[in-house]
Amino acid sequence: MVVVDGAGVPLGSQLASASPAEVTLAESTLKKISVPQPRGRPRNRPLRVVADRGYDSDPLRWRLLRRGILLICPHRKNRTKPSLNDGRALRRYRKRWKVERTFAWLGNARLRRLLYVPALAGLQYNPVLRAQAARLATRGKPGKVRVGAVMRKLLCLCVGVLRSGQPWQDSGRPIPQTTPAQSS
Repeated sequence: MVVVDGAGVPLGSQLASASPAEVTLAESTLKKISVPQPRGRPRNRPLRVVADRGYDSDPLRWRLLRRGILLICPHRKNRTKPSLNDGRALRRYRKRWKVERTFAWLGNARLRRLLYVPALAGLQYNPVLRAQAARLATRGKPGKVRVGAVMRKLLCLCVGVLRSGQPWQDSGRPIPQTTPAQSS
């Protein structure tokens, strides 16, 4: 998890396994913030936190509010209690793209850029990848999510081929080995 300021500069981070829910890690990540001030001790409490739907939890909202931090995040679709958001505060959620940009800076954006066009070609010509994208489409996933899933599948296939040391086999048909002597 990463906490960034309004410009997308990381202020604090925490690395955890994928198992725990984001809500359980939010407060411990906020405790890692330390912003140096010109005078005095570093600031470690933001005025507000803009987060995605995964952080929608009333107990988290109340705990942060007791510390003087306003949690701005849209409610989950299956919420049964009345809404706690007002439209003015939720407008700040539109600036969440700065956090996503920070993830792109921290993540391997070059690898994603390299896999994008092969994923599009795979969606067009590979029946296995096309079937995976069709399954995601029936679940209502947007196009970019489907392309991202195909990119991940391509990456996993490449790693599998590299680890096994065997040539790629598509539908059980091995690709013929060519050596420089055979090709000339």
